[in-house]
Amino acid sequence: RRVLFRSLRELGDHQQARALIDDTLTRCCRILGEDHPDTLITAYNLAVVLSQLGAHQRARQLKRWIKSQYRSS
Repeated sequence: RRVLFRSLRELGDHQQARALIDDTLTRCCRILGEDHPDTLITAYNLAVVLSQLGAHQRARQLKRWIKSQYRSS
């Protein structure tokens, strides 16, 4: 999934990349837990794509969430 995500992002297909990484984040949270390192990396990747799509406020919120999860683990 990460390889496909990176490929989509590099090709400029940010909407598809967002959909893929958003689904991946949901799965990571459910399976690995919200404070798992892979979940936090996935969340960061989503924040990057959101910024690229102009959703800066949502990206900032997600980055704050990442920091709070990282501090609590």
